[in-house]
Amino acid sequence: METKRESWRFALIDILRQRDGEFCGVCGGALHGRIQIDHILPVSEGGVTQIDNLRLAHPSCNNARPMVLEQSSVVSYRVEMSRLKEQLISEAMLACGGRQMQAASYLGLRYRQFRHLLGK
Repeated sequence: METKRESWRFALIDILRQRDGEFCGVCGGALHGRIQIDHILPVSEGGVTQIDNLRLAHPSCNNARPMVLEQSSVVSYRVEMSRLKEQLISEAMLACGGRQMQAASYLGLRYRQFRHLLGK
């Protein structure tokens, strides 16, 4: 019988497959057999378990990654994610005349348009 944790894991793998296709996020090779969910920025380095910080990986690729990232990589990732987030929020607020609820809907629409352009 499938546990809640396994059910959640399978659902997450499906979401990541829809987003990224059937490719390993580390080496780019085709995924087959066992699949692991990899944190791009490890939790130990301040990464969070959110879709934008997750990718699918072969177990061998995921386990071969260095456990400690260079500090510059961690800082670069955080700075870039923060910059993109602020840029998107500013764009949405500007497009919606400062109304927060409309800005949230606008961001959802932009995300769906982006996915459509990617053919996903």
